Amino acid sequence: MTQERSAGASWGTFLIVLIAGIAYSISLMAIPTAMIYVADTFGGDMVGAGWLMSWNSVAGTILALFTATIQSKIGPKNMIIIALACILVSDVMVVMTADITIAFVGRFIFGFANGLIATAGPTFVTILFSDPTKRGMPNAIWTMWIALGGVLINFLAPFLMVPGEGVNFLTGGPNLDWHPLFWFGIAFAAVALVLVIVGVRVPKAELMAAVAGSDNVKISDAFKNGYVWLCFVMVLCFAFSFSCYTSEVVAYLQAAVGMDPAAAQSWNGILNIIGIAAGLIIGFILNKVSDHTKVLVAIFVLTVAACLAAFAFSTVTLAICSMFFFGLAVNMVMPAIFTNVQWVSKSPAVIAAAFGICAIASNGGGIPAAPVMGAMIEAGVDWFMLGVPPAVVSAVGLVCAIVFSIKLGRTSREGIAAAREADGAK
Repeated sequence: MTQERSAGASWGTFLIVLIAGIAYSISLMAIPTAMIYVADTFGGDMVGAGWLMSWNSVAGTILALFTATIQSKIGPKNMIIIALACILVSDVMVVMTADITIAFVGRFIFGFANGLIATAGPTFVTILFSDPTKRGMPNAIWTMWIALGGVLINFLAPFLMVPGEGVNFLTGGPNLDWHPLFWFGIAFAAVALVLVIVGVRVPKAELMAAVAGSDNVKISDAFKNGYVWLCFVMVLCFAFSFSCYTSEVVAYLQAAVGMDPAAAQSWNGILNIIGIAAGLIIGFILNKVSDHTKVLVAIFVLTVAACLAAFAFSTVTLAICSMFFFGLAVNMVMPAIFTNVQWVSKSPAVIAAAFGICAIASNGGGIPAAPVMGAMIEAGVDWFMLGVPPAVVSAVGLVCAIVFSIKLGRTSREGIAAAREADGAK
């Protein structure tokens, strides 16, 4: 049974859930924020440092297969509690070792938090805001959980990172100690854990009733749908391309553009703000157009161009311009895909399972990105060439978007027209 609660109580509980999501993002983005210093600690290996980003994607990909069933058994609150515990264990393992194998294990554990929080967060929105017309704003805010944590840790990094020992292997400049970033992440996650345990007071019966049927959503049903496969590949392409840039942008700004560490980290934080703006812009566009599938095609065209320009410049002004272009274009991809998922089938069960498949692709696509970029840097290739792999992969996503639009453009137009007609008749 749904409990009546005030708007203030709903928003207060949602804020706590959002803080838990931000706790994950802080520790996630700590690695790319200090990538070249992390790599130095673990033997000057950019490929290995890249895998510190990828192992959590491996774990998230595996867990995404089972999150619906897990949630139906333990409920969304317990999922978030377990996720925060995984963050704490992982961060302690990473910050206390110079052995990269132990750090890999820690980041694998960390990846479980992604699948758990990414599933529980939207569930809480549904529970806390029982009126569907009131879910738009909390849903929009929730999509920013990764970006918000990234903004916070990037702007704090210049204050947290202190001079370290030796000369950095990549820049030739002094090293900075990256460990305080993780100590901050540990403190933030601990506070978030207490807030969730004490502050999330939704009755257990209500939580379990809301997720009781989620274990009947079978991913295998969606895999039989060809349009879901197109969405799956498009998300894979997005995840790879996005991760290629975000894993190396700070290193690029320092090594190729010549920024000092504080400036590079600050601009990386601004990249997250750009992502938030992109989400709001594409949301406005999708509400106004008559065919969602054509918007998807247009955004993938922009994404291919943005990837080619991502690492192309050695001057500050042009590098920042390319960052703005990349941040706006690529951050529009996922909202556009998610909006188009509704057209893949008339069955709500297939659509729900399709979102689960997209979650698998979102994690899986990022797995090879940082190692590929790290290997290219190790091989001494020109920075411009680092934009080629994400551009090629994005071109594959563009082809899928074109096919999707050809096949389902009419469905999208008719569905949007019917919805607007029904809304006008009210």
